[in-house]
Amino acid sequence: MMHHLDAYFPDWAPVSGRVKRSELLDQLLARARNNGYTFERAQAQWTNVFGYSGNLKKVDDLSPRIMALLASPPKEVDSERLAREAATIACHAAMALNH
Repeated sequence: MMHHLDAYFPDWAPVSGRVKRSELLDQLLARARNNGYTFERAQAQWTNVFGYSGNLKKVDDLSPRIMALLASPPKEVDSERLAREAATIACHAAMALNH
């Protein structure tokens, strides 16, 4: 997922903070896996959530809507859709901050 961040979110971490940011990504992805988001495409969508969330300090700082999706155990066929919905929410929030 680090390659994914590097490709699509080149500013995801300054060189000095890369280790700390990657640990935070690992925490988010571990929580997603533990809640049923086990498919690689769902994990990539949660990586997008992380990328769009900018300077996230801890996983619990994500918006309540995203946290609700993270906590809701998906059915196998719904995991990518739910993760994509979380990524869309994060994308819209990032765009609103930039305008």
